[in-house]
Amino acid sequence: MSVVASRYAKSLWDVLYPSRTKMGRDQLRSFLSVISSQDGARLILDNPALPTETRKDLLEQIANVLHFDPLIRNFLGLLIDGSRLDLVEEIVAAYENLLDESKGEVKPGVTAAPDVYSRLREEISGQ
Repeated sequence: MSVVASRYAKSLWDVLYPSRTKMGRDQLRSFLSVISSQDGARLILDNPALPTETRKDLLEQIANVLHFDPLIRNFLGLLIDGSRLDLVEEIVAAYENLLDESKGEVKPGVTAAPDVYSRLREEISGQ
């Protein structure tokens, strides 16, 4: 997850916290669902060669159909303005992590140094 995506997610979190954080997640997921299932929408929204107004008009149509909160509309509009809509999946993942952390949930993970396995093999084989 990129630092930029984490910063966008944290900014949105700060605006929506505490009463609208789940609503934000749900609406971001709905947006992802639409642009994942509608290739044409993703191509238009992600294309910086198209005028910003054209891309924002499509965003507004999607937002109207899905009844997005004005804050989510503005946030997605800012991503279009900054040509950062390509980060939306990462932003949603980072936002969901913030929501999990706020509920005291932490996703487990295991990290090991890359050469641990080779050292263990050497020790086992006696080399």
